Amino acid sequence: TATKASSSTATDGKISGVNDAMEYQIDGATTWTAVEENKTEITGLTAGTYKVRYAGTADKNASDATSVEVGVKEDQTAPTGLTATKASSSTATDGKISGVNDAMEYQIDGATTWTAVGENQTEITGLTAGTYKVRYAGTADKNASDATSVEVGVKVAPTVTVPTAKTLTYNGQAQGLVNAGSTEDGTLYYAVTTENLAPTDESLYTTSIPTATNVGTYYVWYKVKGDDNHNDTAAAKIETKINPVDKTELIKSIHEAEQYYNNIKEKKDYEAIASVLQKAIKEAQTVAGNDNVDESRVGSAVTTITKAKTDAVAEVKKVDDKKAAEAAEAKEAADTAAAKAVSDKIVSLPAADKVTTADKATIEAARKAYEALTADQKKKVSSDTLKKLETAEKALADAEKKDAEDTAASGKVSEAINALPASDKVTVADKAAIEAARKAYDALSADQKAKISAEMVKKLEDAESALAAAVEKSVKTVTVNAKTVNAKSVKAAVAKAGGSSKYVKTVVIGKNAKKISKGAFKNYKSANTLVVKSKKLKRSTVKKSLKGSKITKVKIKVGSKKTNKKYVKKYKKIFTKKIVGKKVKVSL
Repeated sequence: TATKASSSTATDGKISGVNDAMEYQIDGATTWTAVEENKTEITGLTAGTYKVRYAGTADKNASDATSVEVGVKEDQTAPTGLTATKASSSTATDGKISGVNDAMEYQIDGATTWTAVGENQTEITGLTAGTYKVRYAGTADKNASDATSVEVGVKVAPTVTVPTAKTLTYNGQAQGLVNAGSTEDGTLYYAVTTENLAPTDESLYTTSIPTATNVGTYYVWYKVKGDDNHNDTAAAKIETKINPVDKTELIKSIHEAEQYYNNIKEKKDYEAIASVLQKAIKEAQTVAGNDNVDESRVGSAVTTITKAKTDAVAEVKKVDDKKAAEAAEAKEAADTAAAKAVSDKIVSLPAADKVTTADKATIEAARKAYEALTADQKKKVSSDTLKKLETAEKALADAEKKDAEDTAASGKVSEAINALPASDKVTVADKAAIEAARKAYDALSADQKAKISAEMVKKLEDAESALAAAVEKSVKTVTVNAKTVNAKSVKAAVAKAGGSSKYVKTVVIGKNAKKISKGAFKNYKSANTLVVKSKKLKRSTVKKSLKGSKITKVKIKVGSKKTNKKYVKKYKKIFTKKIVGKKVKVSL
C-alpha cells in the first residue's frame, strides 16, 4: 500500500507491504532499487508512480512489476470555532477546550507530542491553564492542519451583589424572603431551609427568589454558577424572618381586660358579665398565641376585646348604679334614723340653766353619738338641736369648772378638818386651828359644804365641843369692861373668853366700870377673887354687889403701886360687909 507524500516535493511518501526480496523504481527510471534488508516499507519517496517487483535471483527471473501510485496528501485548514473553558485555578485540571472532534489532536505549547481527541469527543477536558495548539491530525490522505492556538485561562471569582434580607410580617400570603442579588459573571441560584444547614440536593437550587408564608426563621442559601471566566461560589446564607404581626396593642388590650376581669370575677353580682368577658379574653388570647395571623385579624381581635371590656364596664356600671341607688335609699333611711336617734338624745338634755355635773355622762353620750354620725347624718341634725348640745356642753363645762373649784375649796377645808386632833385629844392649844377650820367651813357656799362629808362635819363639831370644854376649864380669869358690871355683862365676858361659870376663879373689873350690880357674881361658884381696875366705884354703885357670891378677896390694880395703895385704903371703906353684903379682904 502507498502512503502519500505530504506535498509534491516532499520525500515522505512510502510503500508498505514489501520485503527485502523486492526491488522498486519510479516510473521512467532505468534502474531498480533493492528493498533494504529486513525492511517492510520503502520510505523517502516523492509523489509519483512506482513499480515494485521481486528481484531476479540465480534461480529466478524478476517478477512482473506491480504499479503503485504514491500520491500527494491533501492539506487541511486549521480548526475553527474552538472555545476554551478556564481552569478554576492555576493548578486545577478542570480547564477544557470545546468545539473539537475526534479528527483533531492537541498539545500544550512547548510539548513535543500530540494527543488525539478521544473518539466521539467534542471537548478536551482535564486541562491545566496554558496555551494549547489544536489541529486536524494527519491521515493517509491528508496532512495535519495548521494548529489553532487556544488559551485556557484561569477563572476568577465572580462579582456578586448579594441578596439582602427583607423585613417581613405575616400577611397570609407567600412572600419573597430576600431582595434579589445579581451577578454578570454567571447565574445566581437560591435555595431555602428552615435549619442552618446548606442543602446537599442541588435540585433544590433555583434561580427564583425563595418564598414562605408562615412565621418563622428561614435560611436563604445562594451561590453563583460561574460562567467560562468565573468560578462557582460556595453556598452562603442569609438569615431572614417572617415576623408575626405586632400584637402589642392586642396584648395590652387583653391585659387590661384580664385586670378588669380579675377585679369582678369574684363578685356574685358580676358573674354573668365576667363570664362573657372571660370568653372574649380566651378568643383574643387564641389570636395572640397564633403567630400565623394577619394584621386584619389582629386588628379585629383588638376591636373585639376592647369592646368586650368596654361593654363589661358599662354592664358593671349598670349593676353598680342600681346597687348604689338601692344603697342610697337605704342609707337615706338609715341616716335619717341615726340622726333622729341622736337628735332625741340631745333634745332630752336638760336646759342649760339646769345642767349639773350629774348630767356629764348624758351630755357626753349625746356628743359621742353625734360625732359618730357620718357627715351626711350630721346634716340631718337641725342647727337648733346642735346648738342645744353645744349650750349644754358649755353649761357642763361651767358646772365642772365650778365643781372643780368647789371640790378644791371643800378639799382644803376637809384637809384642815382632817388635820384636827381627835376630840379626846383637843386642848386649848388647838383653838386657832379649830376656829380657822370652822371659819373656812362657814365661808364655803352651800354647794361646797355639800362636798364636805358628814364625817368631816361631825369631826369639826366634835373638835369644837371638845375645845369649848377645854377652854371652859382653862379660863380662870375673865375681864368685864362694861360700865355696869351685872350678871349679864359678866356672863358675856365669860362667854367671850370661852370660859364657864364653873371654872372662873377671878373676875377683873375694867377701868371704865362705875357700878357693880347686885347678884353679878352669884352664879360663879368658883370665883373667889375680884380684881378692880376702875377708880370710879362708889359706895352707892357697889351696894350688895357681892352678896350671895363666893368672892372673898378684892385686889386693887388701878394703876401704879402708889396709886394702888391709895385706892386700897379708899376701897376698904367701900367694900365692907355692910355695903357690898359680904365680908371681903381688900388688898393690893
